[in-house]
Amino acid sequence: MPHHQEPSGDRYLRRLACLDPDPRASVATREFWRDLQQRVQVHEEHHVAIARRYAHQLADAVERIQASSCSTAERLAKQKGAEVVAQMQKAQADFDKVDGHLKLSWAKPGAAVERRLSNSRASKSLLWVFFFAAYGIGARYLWALMARRQAAAERTRAGPRLQDDVVAVACLFATAILPPLAMLLIEHGRASGPAVLIFILAWGCSIVPAAIVAGRIMAGAKRR
Repeated sequence: MPHHQEPSGDRYLRRLACLDPDPRASVATREFWRDLQQRVQVHEEHHVAIARRYAHQLADAVERIQASSCSTAERLAKQKGAEVVAQMQKAQADFDKVDGHLKLSWAKPGAAVERRLSNSRASKSLLWVFFFAAYGIGARYLWALMARRQAAAERTRAGPRLQDDVVAVACLFATAILPPLAMLLIEHGRASGPAVLIFILAWGCSIVPAAIVAGRIMAGAKRR
């Protein structure tokens, strides 16, 4: 029975499937390796199924030739020989088809990684846009609330009360803690240059009104 020689690419894929991704690699790289290993496993299962199917067919053909009489053995050998050649050609076509699917899917693994990384960057950028929109609306509301309470307290004789100071400090804490919290959630602890710049800008935007309100609180406390 002719033996299907394993292509060098298949041997490379077998070795590739045994490798584990570097745990220090990015999430996109680890997902790429897991996806590739799964595809290689499916590819190998297809190869085994094809080999078994045609091995049974060839074994049946050989048994029929051996069981025939001498007078019909030559005729059966020619007939089955042609069938064997056709089956082997079809088997090779099936192998090429399976290999072709894998090659088409992973012809450019670097491009696949780039697509995953670009998608990850796009999703992070979108998250940052949503965060800044919500942060701007929320911070504006908190600052307006602090200004109203501070103005109302200053109009009274007693001046700002303790609850006004508590509200102001709580609002300041919320506006100051949101930017680093967003960085931890969106960047997963691996902040890039643009993310750091965005964080500094957001942090500065929350510190400026914080300093203003803190000055008012201290001034009100001195008046009391």
